[in-house]
Amino acid sequence: MNIRISEFGRRAPFLNRSSSLLVAGLLLAIMSLAGCGHPRDLVVLMEDPQGKTGQIEVTSAAGSQTLAESGSATGVSGSEETPRAPFQIDSTDIDAIFGAAIKARPVLPASFTLYFELDSSTLTATARLEIAKIVSEAKRRPVSEISIFGHADRTGSNAINLRISLERATVVRNTLDAAGLRGATYIVEFFGDRDLLIPTAPGVAEPLNRRVEAIVR
Repeated sequence: MNIRISEFGRRAPFLNRSSSLLVAGLLLAIMSLAGCGHPRDLVVLMEDPQGKTGQIEVTSAAGSQTLAESGSATGVSGSEETPRAPFQIDSTDIDAIFGAAIKARPVLPASFTLYFELDSSTLTATARLEIAKIVSEAKRRPVSEISIFGHADRTGSNAINLRISLERATVVRNTLDAAGLRGATYIVEFFGDRDLLIPTAPGVAEPLNRRVEAIVR
């Protein structure tokens, strides 16, 4: 039997019983539930790690249903059956049916932005507090890869901005290394003022453009 599942709106994880794979950030697990009161092929919409819920459309050869609330479910028990009207499934049932698949999901990337003092590679006091959060996030993964992207505002020449963006990326990399992440894999890139968070005219000192973006995978 074929069930076509299409997602729209914000991304949200959904579960369904016969295989387990990650597609576009969504966990798809197809479950056969004959004899337990649920449709044989069950699809459940769940919140994403940020607590948001999108929508999915579940379509069989005979019709379709849309799921738009966390914990809502549908499914079919035969190849020519229209997906059932959405119903709620409680967290206990979700854990019993899909617990192993949920635990097997890869940890999603985590993004951090660290800001710098004017015309320098010195982290702001607030940014220094982010270092511990990055270290904690990296250490909860079996293998850590950290992408570090350095940026500058438009107060200097192109050459100066390129250099300082590299210096900022290097400072973050070295600080993380010294804080206990020597086993991590680092990817370091620098962009000068080519990728402004806040577009400005040349010479404008915009604090939000003096930054490093760090992504932990």
